[in-house]
Parts: sequence; structure tokens; C-alpha cells
Amino acid sequence: MLVPDIDLDLVRCFVTVVESGGFTQASKRLHLTQSAITMKIKRLEDLLGKRLFIKSVPPLELTLEGEVVLGYAFRLLELNHEMVTRVSKSDAMTTIRLGVVSHFGYHHLPVWLATFKKACPQIRVVMDMGMTEELLKSLDEDRFDLP
Repeated sequence: MLVPDIDLDLVRCFVTVVESGGFTQASKRLHLTQSAITMKIKRLEDLLGKRLFIKSVPPLELTLEGEVVLGYAFRLLELNHEMVTRVSKSDAMTTIRLGVVSHFGYHHLPVWLATFKKACPQIRVVMDMGMTEELLKSLDEDRFDLP
């Protein structure tokens, strides 16, 4: 038996319908028509050979197969995100230069920099600490990336 390849766009649409609680709400989130959403879900159901939703009045309910697909769908989308992030991540370290007033830098900056470094590990921060007059001169000389 030939196993079909599943289009992640169909998987993403399916997850959005479930998370949104319906086809109309999903169409708004995905900026598609409701009929386009319906067609994508139908294509996914045809590929799998199973119905994913119980045809009933709201609230929207998943079939047993729909519950199984939902579990895999989250994993597939997470793996997709992980792969793209890892492969497309730049190896180059970006450096930014900052000028910081001495009395300010010692108290608050270490906490802020630690948080920033966790969020943006690929950015190296170089700081010049000094008095306001010195920093303004360096700023005029365009030595800082962030004024």
C-alpha cells in the first residue's frame, strides 16, 4: 500500500479549525474563505481515508481518528518549526555596541542583559560605560549601534 505524503498546510489548517472551534473562526484566522477551509479538511480526510470531525451542530467534535491526527499534527508542526529554525539559524555572531551611563549600568543592566542573552544568543553586546559627556561625543562619532 502506498502511503500518501501529508501536506503540512492541510495539517496546519486542521489544527487551526480545532483550536478555533470551527470552520468560520479558522477562516478568519487563516484569512481564507470558509469554503477553502472546508476543501482543505476534505482533502486531508481523503488522504487519510477517515472522517476527522463528527458532523453535528456546534460545538465541533473530533472523531476518534481526528483525536489521533490532532496529536500527530502538533508533533509534525513542532518538528517543522524546529527543523526550519535549526537549519536557517545563522552561525554568524552579530555584535551591537551600546553606550551606557556608569551609574545606570551597574545596577540594572546585568539583569536586562541576562534576559536579552537568553532571548538572542546570537547577538554579542559590547558596551562602553562612561560619563554622559563622553558618551555623547562617542554617539556623535557614530560609535554606537543603539543611541
